[in-house]
Amino acid sequence: MMKKLIVLCLMICLAAGVISVPAQASDRVFSNLDDLLSYLAYDCAYMLADEISFGYTAALDDVFATPDALHYILTNCGMNDWTQKRNTTKRTVSIKDIEYFSGYKIAQAWEIEMTDLLLTSEEKEVLRTAQRIVDNVTMYSQSPYQTALDLHDELVRRVTYEKKPDPDTRTYLDTAVGALKYGRAECDGYADAYYLLCTLADIPAGYVCGYTGDESHLWNVIFFDGWWYQVDVTWDDLDVEGYDRMGTYRYFCVGSSMIENHRWDKEFSVHNQATYNNWDYFFYTYHPTGANGGAYYESLQDAANYAVHMQRNYSHESLHIMVEGNYDNAKRFNEILQNTGLRGEWTTWTYEMGEYTCFDIMFR
Repeated sequence: MMKKLIVLCLMICLAAGVISVPAQASDRVFSNLDDLLSYLAYDCAYMLADEISFGYTAALDDVFATPDALHYILTNCGMNDWTQKRNTTKRTVSIKDIEYFSGYKIAQAWEIEMTDLLLTSEEKEVLRTAQRIVDNVTMYSQSPYQTALDLHDELVRRVTYEKKPDPDTRTYLDTAVGALKYGRAECDGYADAYYLLCTLADIPAGYVCGYTGDESHLWNVIFFDGWWYQVDVTWDDLDVEGYDRMGTYRYFCVGSSMIENHRWDKEFSVHNQATYNNWDYFFYTYHPTGANGGAYYESLQDAANYAVHMQRNYSHESLHIMVEGNYDNAKRFNEILQNTGLRGEWTTWTYEMGEYTCFDIMFR
């Protein structure tokens, strides 16, 4: 409580122009990466500091010799843009003109109850939209897991991935503003919006900055039972013609070793990321009875029997099934589905995950 009062007093003074957030003390010298990450994430980013400076010892020379290491670290802390100066001889770093992802900024202002003083009119509008989404979801949710899942689905339904952004709109596509106000975003916008929604729903969330293929990419982690699991709403949003509102769950609550095609350095994150899937949280095995269309089976025939049962008795627009074994395409499964009695038109996507294959069936 005392910490919150101190924060409130500081932010009131900031908003009134009495003080400004200063550069963090340059006499801070770090010889341990964990201490540096904690300092940047909690002492600096939490307070939305616009200037940071620190020193480091030879123990961190390898970190600062790594290309783009500082970029990964600061982005993981919610920072979207900044200018920096580094003196490798003196081992000092100065970071100025920091701009935070709008979703991160909104979330922090909301947590310390300073939204009126810290947010722009557009950011307040986005906050109201985010609060309506969270209120609607939590009204019916039975657990934090279900809330996180429903927030994931809400973004899939609301947002379209912008493949070729116009230069005039790029300024908002990489934050929650693009996703929640305009319904269009790049990966940064999806991740920023999901971070904001989870924070408002009291679900711990964070950012992961890395690569998919040769392109830079941003996604999230969320926290359950002591570990952080990967969530990539961008890659779960199919945005395929005819299925604009459809998504998959291949990248929801996934262990870091199981989220294929994603590359990043876990050392540059404050989050204790789970290496492997926890089958109690991974979507396809979390719903053994078929709730919400997710299920796990040992054979294609058992999976087909389930799909036909669900089609005949329920009105799901999609089904999501994981089966033991590796199947590099859906042809065999579609033949079994048809022979088992599945009717109408559908499209099936496949995704191999270790010793398993995920099938997403979308009905027209």
